[in-house]
Amino acid sequence: MHYTVIMINCLSSEMLVKFSRFACALLLFIVLALVNTLNAQPQIQGYANMQTVKGKFEVVMQPQTDEGFDVGRMTLDKTYHGELNATAKGQMLSHVTDVKGSAGYVAIEHVNGMLNGKTGAFVLQHSGEMSSGNQTLSITIIPDSGTGELIGISGGMEIDIIDGQHFYILHYEF
Repeated sequence: MHYTVIMINCLSSEMLVKFSRFACALLLFIVLALVNTLNAQPQIQGYANMQTVKGKFEVVMQPQTDEGFDVGRMTLDKTYHGELNATAKGQMLSHVTDVKGSAGYVAIEHVNGMLNGKTGAFVLQHSGEMSSGNQTLSITIIPDSGTGELIGISGGMEIDIIDGQHFYILHYEF
């Protein structure tokens, strides 16, 4: 049995100077709010004829700091289970506006492992936006990012959170 974990390490004293506990909680809220919108959305347009795999994943998010740069930044470490058996490393940038319910994030995630028996890697590009509470999220495979047996892969991913557990739906083709 796999358990899903989201962990943001906000306890380091040097991190607290630049990235308060409130900011960590707010950033986590933004990511979860953007991802939760997928619960109500139908299958992504254009992926209907692609192969689809599903499974669980865990993610550990670690806050980073940058002098004079007014955005949140985190590293991502993920483990995918199921038909996508892989690990991933990435980075996320985010910004929260002064308007309640408005924010955005982008992330790049390098996924390395096995997809339906094929070994290789590919890169996912995330783009999420909240505008006065209205939310959108797009996660796509960057064209020509596939390596090994995954050369030529294209498609996208949906993320779903159910009872605190994280699930992926990967739509892909070669």
